Amino acid sequence: PTLSPHTGTVPHPIDVQWARARLIDKRLKEANGEGADRGLYKEGVLVGNAGWFLNEEGGAEIGYAIHRDHRGQGLATIAAQSVMHMMLAGGHKGPIYAQYFQDNPASGRVLEKLGFKRVHEIESQSAGRRSSAMAWVMMLEPTQQGESL
Repeated sequence: PTLSPHTGTVPHPIDVQWARARLIDKRLKEANGEGADRGLYKEGVLVGNAGWFLNEEGGAEIGYAIHRDHRGQGLATIAAQSVMHMMLAGGHKGPIYAQYFQDNPASGRVLEKLGFKRVHEIESQSAGRRSSAMAWVMMLEPTQQGESL
């Protein structure tokens, strides 16, 4: 697995039951204004996804994932920008948070390019690793959000 170790909530391997439950949960959260997920397509092919959710502290946090065959093409930046645009169009006014595991510096570079700043270091759970790993919590101040889009 090359994706799941870099996510907090996607186990490896996944099965149909997990995927169905995940879709139902995401739909309920979107209906309640607690998040949204969207697929990222390139030439009609699903190459990744991006979304936002309320983290444990109640802050709005983004996440994104790009299939390994499509990395290095700027798609993570597009995915992150798209979800931030969706949040702002929906009326989001506060800071936007993101996390990335320290062994995934490419994700950190995407966030830094968009104006996110490191807030602090945490030990975060990874369902794909079935363990925890060190991660950086990043934040984009409301005054910086328009500049990132």
